[in-house]
Amino acid sequence: MLDINRVLKEDRLLRVLTGHYRKAFDELFEAFCVQLNLEAIATMQKQRLRAIGGGRKA
Repeated sequence: MLDINRVLKEDRLLRVLTGHYRKAFDELFEAFCVQLNLEAIATMQKQRLRAIGGGRKA
């Protein structure tokens, strides 16, 4: 079983799993976090057609 904490601690496993060295992975991680936060903010500001939970019931 893959343990993400172990992968993040060991540079060799991180390289094998992602194909990136630690420095490149950290730079990509920061960029993805920024973009994810921007996307979350953008979706929260869109006008909704229905109220939250106002869709079809199962």
